[in-house]
Amino acid sequence: MKHLYLSLLCIVFLLSAKTSLAQNAGIKGFLADSATKTPVDYATVAVFNLNDSSIVNFALTDAKGGFELSRLPLKTPLRLFISHVLYGSMRINLKFDSDTVRDLDTLYLVENTAMLGEAVISWEQPPILIRNDTVEFNADAFINRPGSMVEDLLKRIPGMEFSDDGKITVNGKEVSKITLDSKDFFTEDPVILLKNLPAKAIQTVQVSEEKDDRGKPTNSGKVTINLKLKSWAKTGHFGKAYAGYGSDDRYEAGAIWNFFRDTLQVSVLAYGNNLSNAGFSYSDLMQLGGFNRSGSNTTIYYGDGRVEMDGISTGGGSGITESAGAGLNLNYDIPLKLKVSGSYFFGYTNTYNFQQTLTNTNMTDSSLIRQSNLDEISRRYQHSLQAKLSWTPDSIHQFKYTPGFSFQHGNNLSTRIIQSEYSNQSGSNSLNTTLSDSNNSNAFSGGASWSGKWVKWEHSIYQYHSFRKGGLDGNNLIRQFYADTNLINFSSNQVRSNQTDNTNLSQGYTATKFINDSTSLDFGVDVKLEKSVQNTTVHQNDSNGFPQYILLPSLSTQFHSDRREYNSGFFYTRGLKRDWQLNASFELGVLQLQLENKMNAAKTNKSFLLMPAQLSFRKNTPVGVWHLSLDYEPETPYNWDLLDVADNRNPNSVRIGNSNLNVSDNYSVGGRYFGSIGKSGISVWSYASYNVALRQIIYRTKVTESGNTETRPENLASDKVQRSSSGYMSLSKRFNSKSWSHRLGASLNYWASNGYTAFNDDFYTQGNYHISSALSYTLEKKDVLDMTVRYQRGYGVSSVQDLNSSNKQNSDQVRCDVWWAMSKKNWVEMKYTFNVQRVLNSTTIPQQYALLNVSFTRLIFKDNRGQLRLSVFDVLGQNTHVRRWVYLNNSVESQSNVVTRYAMLSFVYNLHQFKTSGRSKRGYEFW
Repeated sequence: MKHLYLSLLCIVFLLSAKTSLAQNAGIKGFLADSATKTPVDYATVAVFNLNDSSIVNFALTDAKGGFELSRLPLKTPLRLFISHVLYGSMRINLKFDSDTVRDLDTLYLVENTAMLGEAVISWEQPPILIRNDTVEFNADAFINRPGSMVEDLLKRIPGMEFSDDGKITVNGKEVSKITLDSKDFFTEDPVILLKNLPAKAIQTVQVSEEKDDRGKPTNSGKVTINLKLKSWAKTGHFGKAYAGYGSDDRYEAGAIWNFFRDTLQVSVLAYGNNLSNAGFSYSDLMQLGGFNRSGSNTTIYYGDGRVEMDGISTGGGSGITESAGAGLNLNYDIPLKLKVSGSYFFGYTNTYNFQQTLTNTNMTDSSLIRQSNLDEISRRYQHSLQAKLSWTPDSIHQFKYTPGFSFQHGNNLSTRIIQSEYSNQSGSNSLNTTLSDSNNSNAFSGGASWSGKWVKWEHSIYQYHSFRKGGLDGNNLIRQFYADTNLINFSSNQVRSNQTDNTNLSQGYTATKFINDSTSLDFGVDVKLEKSVQNTTVHQNDSNGFPQYILLPSLSTQFHSDRREYNSGFFYTRGLKRDWQLNASFELGVLQLQLENKMNAAKTNKSFLLMPAQLSFRKNTPVGVWHLSLDYEPETPYNWDLLDVADNRNPNSVRIGNSNLNVSDNYSVGGRYFGSIGKSGISVWSYASYNVALRQIIYRTKVTESGNTETRPENLASDKVQRSSSGYMSLSKRFNSKSWSHRLGASLNYWASNGYTAFNDDFYTQGNYHISSALSYTLEKKDVLDMTVRYQRGYGVSSVQDLNSSNKQNSDQVRCDVWWAMSKKNWVEMKYTFNVQRVLNSTTIPQQYALLNVSFTRLIFKDNRGQLRLSVFDVLGQNTHVRRWVYLNNSVESQSNVVTRYAMLSFVYNLHQFKTSGRSKRGYEFW
């Protein structure tokens, strides 16, 4: 209960802050041209606090010239500032003694010609301006915290939202790229977090419609952001370095440095730690490290949540990881309109993982309990070379080529013990597997493309190729016994060798015709070829581990696959009335497969006709974007599932293929809305979808008398329909009260499915649904406090009819994040999470833990570039990696080792060095 009290205390502390959310005033009125008396739309109406020059609220006038501003503080001197690019500005001083709405009636603006020579106070610059198709935000009006980076700046601009995966939208429109002074800045990726570029260097944030490399609108509905630098920040370098050491020999160190000057950009990074954390996030590597601009990269997503990119770990996942990496990235815009990018990176990871998993499976007249213990040590080394060349000789032609190389090797030692208890037998089934191996792989990939305009059509030709070779050699010791009325012992000491050889080729052509400003037609064809060879040979050792060179055909494969795809299709876009846009696409494709296991002469030749199609409608409004879609997508079987071969490398769980598999048909209808609700200032993210699958591929599970399982894929009959639906909505609103800023948020997430599953010889109806809701509150005071409290509740049910199986789960989570500046030089940060997971019909007790991290930071050196930080991770000593979930007739609990409590003293140095206009500083000034 003490953790619940701590959670409640965090909430009470927030709500007891000395803020006043009521007692607010407002103004309203209209703007008109002084000469013509016609309404003036898209003018900026802003209210500033004269005490500290901060912006209180602002709005743009509508088509009728109307405006309305609320939440204006009482008994505070204010200034109303009105501006428009075609008119002179207007100022009105205000002060409210009561919570009334003051009607200013009609205000008349005079054309700029009559206002030449007018002085404008620097802090009085309008927070927003409309210039043709570009919206400009004055950066100084939105900077909140000293030392703020561009990410903090963008989050405070109205209508700009960051999703959990890092995507940015402006009034619901996705941001495809962010540039600096109209140049690519270490990245071309829409998922961008500029964490190390100081916000104070930005003059304006410009939002405009997405354009291609030749400056033509793409009509994609996306937008781009251009960060316009202040004059003193045109040339410079930035980055950060850190080092720390703590209890239990925990350590971290790293540095990232970036230099930019007109056409040259350089990034260098290095790091090392044993905290299961890279020190640089995935976004840091992609954006600050310049990974995205240097061509194709190898990114591996593991099932336990780990992500590795070119061998560099970004942390996460099961176990405790020691990681290190170093790299260089270079981007250079050469004269003659040639851009060259290149990079080299080295990555190393060493992971120790101890994981326990308990699975309960309920069946009609029996049950299966399986407990698995995994003890594993794995090491990986990877070298990666990437490059990209882009040449745009004129406004018509563009050529690109992106080669890449990677070299990887590693080794692994693991022991897995699986204990199964099947209710139909009196004893248990035990499997003990010890696997040791070394592995390596070499890969080369590249892509070439040309795009240009010819005979009023835009054309593009592209070609992609990749070649990968890999190998794995190791020993596999398997011991298994069944305990029942008869005792069976089994032991196998094996030598395994696995060799892979993959070749991928893809080439295509597209042509685009712009019929008019709102209508276009795309036509394309492509051919994809994939050849894969996977040879696995297993030999038996004797009981002492010496080779007998006895081939085990049942465990060996020589899997050869030849996959060919031939596709053609079109994409049609047309503007409709009331700002709606129609998009329609259709493809006709043929997939040919030739699969063979030369070890046992099993063959499968398959050919599938594929016709995916989509119809969608999109509407852009001043406050948001609507999107409605109807899709049909055929789903083809996996190559391995189509071959009648048993994969019995794990005797406890055998997979068998099925050459009779066919394509399944998936239909979906959905809708999305991103933006705000009218003029209320409430931001909305929402979507809903409904899906129907015919002839869905499922995996039938059979349990043998010994408690082993066998799975085999098969298509459901056409009368057995799988259905699913999902929905999400989040609402948030930011408002001000005197010098405080508040943000309220709420979200609801829903997912449900019903269909069929198969156990032993029977089909069963299964249903699943999960619903979660969350509430959040953020309190901010400029340069002083940034505090967020979030509560989330989840509930789920997974049931299988006729098996008397209904598994239920729920979870609760409270999070509280606090940043408090005790003074200008001293910061305190706290992150607290209290989590409870329950499986309601299980005999296990609810799993709960509290994670509390606290740090104290002292700012040092000139411009606060240095930070001396004392931090304690897992103050309560309860950190754990436990997951509980239910699916079908199974309930699962998994737990693995994690980093636990430690204290660390760290030093961080932030480098933000910019060339001052007319002179250049050399070296660093520490004091």
